[in-house]
Amino acid sequence: MAGEIKPNPENGPLHFGPTSQFYETTVRAPAKGWPNPMSTAASAKEPLDDLRSEFAFFTPDANGRLALSRISVTSSAVPDAKGTTLTYQIENGGDSPVRVLFNPPATSQMVTEAAFIRQSSTIMPREKLTVSSFTQEELQSTTATIVFFNTQNDQIGMEAAGVYAPASARPYYPDDKFWPLPRK
Repeated sequence: MAGEIKPNPENGPLHFGPTSQFYETTVRAPAKGWPNPMSTAASAKEPLDDLRSEFAFFTPDANGRLALSRISVTSSAVPDAKGTTLTYQIENGGDSPVRVLFNPPATSQMVTEAAFIRQSSTIMPREKLTVSSFTQEELQSTTATIVFFNTQNDQIGMEAAGVYAPASARPYYPDDKFWPLPRK
């Protein structure tokens, strides 16, 4: 972070990964304070820039050979006078099917309408899975866990994607299901 820093150290949480869990730590904070991560999304009156996360990894194709898989997650927020339409889109730009489980902070409507939030779902090559939901709540920029599986439903990877979400929404699954804390 550029700029002046406060002369005295401060104690506070150090968040890691896409979880809400943290380690206590001591830092020298910016003189003007930490930026508010929710300020841009919460006060938006114009469409926000899409948040896009891309992942590349190898998965077996139909013949058992390794094929490059490309999964992208796009989160968009389009406000109007009554609220905001949130859209999550997951696209398979690779050459083999991939199963995904997407765990963003989601409204009950999104959980009901999007099977890929409740359970792993297959995305065929060049296919897109999309869910949209309208909300009147303030938004936040946050992270969502995405878990990747092969077609036999064996977990082959996991990452975090940037998303817009209602500030009061919670992920369908708790963080520690995917990102367990190290045991002491």
